[in-house]
Order: sequence, then C-alpha cells, then structure tokens
Amino acid sequence: MRLPHFGGAAHPYGDRAVAAALARHTANVISSVNFDLRAFDTLGEETILFGAVLGTVVLLRQTRDEREVPPSPAEVAPPVRRYALIMLPVALLSGLYVVAHGQLSPGGGFQGGVVVAAALHMLYIGADYRALEKIRPVGMYEVGDAATVTALLLALVMQVAKRHGTVNPDELSELRG
Repeated sequence: MRLPHFGGAAHPYGDRAVAAALARHTANVISSVNFDLRAFDTLGEETILFGAVLGTVVLLRQTRDEREVPPSPAEVAPPVRRYALIMLPVALLSGLYVVAHGQLSPGGGFQGGVVVAAALHMLYIGADYRALEKIRPVGMYEVGDAATVTALLLALVMQVAKRHGTVNPDELSELRG
C-alpha cells in the first residue's frame, strides 16, 4: 500500500479510523482514535512515567535514621537570580500555552508539563525554597492523585465489564447523556 498524494481526495487511513470507531460503538471518532486506537502508545508512555516516578520516590524517600531539616537558602549569583526571575513568567506562560494546545502535536501536554516544571525550578533558583513551598499545594496533589487513581480503576472495571458482556454498550451511551 502506498501513501496517498498530498491534498488528494482519497483518505484510506481516515476511512479505516472511522470504521474502527463505529465498530467500537463510541460517541465520536476523535475520542475513539485518542482513547482506543492510540491506547497502547499511551499505556507505554504512562508505564515509563510511572517507572520514573517510582524510581524517584525510592531514591528520595526518607530512611528511619534520617531527620527532616528545613533547607537553608543557597547563595545564588545576582545575575542568575535576575535571569531566573525574568524568565519565570515567560516559561510559565509558554508551558501553559503548550499544555492548552497539546492536542496539536503528539504528546504536547507532556512537553508543556515539563516547561511548567522548569518554570517552578526557576522560582526555586530566583527566590528560594520557601517561595516554592508557598505555591506548591502538596495536599491538593494528594487529593488529585487519589481522584485520578479512582477514575482509572473505575474505567478499568467498566472496560472489563463491557468486554465480558456484563454491561451493554448502549446502556453506557445512555448514561453519558
């Protein structure tokens, strides 16, 4: 099979995506492609991310004989501090822009998250750890993590139930409204 000519009227891949989406009884084709046909790609990305986070947690965990000491501000050269504070809003806005338009490129939301995280590091360099601690709501992260895990487990249970025939796909469409 050869690729169609650029700008041509024949779109065999689009036709196949639409047919696959209709076969899966999804509400729309875009959601089917993003969340069904690309699911293995996303699963691989999430597995890599999970492994990286797990490795970081294992390496940075507090051991029994360690005690928590609040960090003291490090000496940062004034030009570095100025540059970090100037670039902080630029990096933050750029990262949020990439996150907001992440659907336009593969993995766009991931790259935007990295840029936003870099902006937070600029705050740490430009100000100090206390400034970073003030804007970092750790409690909200824990609530968000719990909600995400709950939603993923619920989606997994619903998918297993749908595959085994205990839930009718038409009933799921009625629930969505």
